[in-house]
Amino acid sequence: MKKRGQVTVFIIIGIIILLIVGALFVFKSQIKNAQLELALKQDKAEGEAVAVQEFVSSCLNDVSIDALELLGQHGGYINLSRSDLHNRDFSIEDNPTSSDAVTFNNLEIPYWWYEDSEHGCTRCSITTKNVPTIETMELQVNAYVEEQLNTCLNNFESMKGFTVTQTSEPVAETTVSSDSVYIQLTYPVTITKEGVTTQLENWYVEVPVPLQQIYDSATEILTMQVSDQFLEQITINIISAYSGLDENRLPPLAAFTEGYTVVYWVKTLVKEQLQQYLNTYVPLIQIQGTSASVDLEPSTEYGEGFFTLLYRESLYPFEKIKADFIYDNFDYYMDITPSS
Repeated sequence: MKKRGQVTVFIIIGIIILLIVGALFVFKSQIKNAQLELALKQDKAEGEAVAVQEFVSSCLNDVSIDALELLGQHGGYINLSRSDLHNRDFSIEDNPTSSDAVTFNNLEIPYWWYEDSEHGCTRCSITTKNVPTIETMELQVNAYVEEQLNTCLNNFESMKGFTVTQTSEPVAETTVSSDSVYIQLTYPVTITKEGVTTQLENWYVEVPVPLQQIYDSATEILTMQVSDQFLEQITINIISAYSGLDENRLPPLAAFTEGYTVVYWVKTLVKEQLQQYLNTYVPLIQIQGTSASVDLEPSTEYGEGFFTLLYRESLYPFEKIKADFIYDNFDYYMDITPSS
């Protein structure tokens, strides 16, 4: 007599995109960028007023870099609670499979591709609603610079001997390009020292972070996942490779037994075992064309087929963009049927 046991494993894998930005910056007095058609303005101070101009420029640079680093650390969002800037109301739960974001290294990072239905759904909703737009990111940088600049300036307390009066609140305008991010600041101030008065209004900074390239590359990888579901394919392949009718292996997706032999698995142990395999194989995923991607060299014919799944072919011009896949024992939802 043959008995057929079937195991179905549902694993919810969210795509998290980390935009990594470097703390590099340059100042330039003039920029001509025909592609962006930017009309960047930088007033030129003279005499002792140059010290105040450079101080404001330094603060503008610092808060701009802070804004871009926060943007990168949170998947395109500086502050997840600022729905007035990005029109998203994030639900953050302790259980990452019931949340709109995952906590990684004390950072809350929104999923860009995930299931937002209840567990056990039959008609599940998979969404990309957390993917920010370039315009949304620019607005967030504007707000951060405007809100944090005065904190950095600290009422010009460090400018001894100067009387500096601002005539209106700072207004920032951010432009994201393929190679850099430009922040134009309108901030009218009157500077007086020893009877000499100078008025300044315009500053700008260029932060050489290729945010547009990073964003386009991230959305391309997301598109690959949405169309091919390669993360699910890899997970199923791992289950197939390490499963069998043995309580020390993963439960197979399908198997036949002779007679009345019964094999039991403990769900918590199965989940831990699969996590170990994901920890091993997810970091090996490569995207063709990205920086530092290499062909994996298996030692067996079976390994060749398995590693083919880990190396994802792509014709997209990633150029110098580096793409790393990370799995750090993230919790996930798993259901196994039949179960008792």
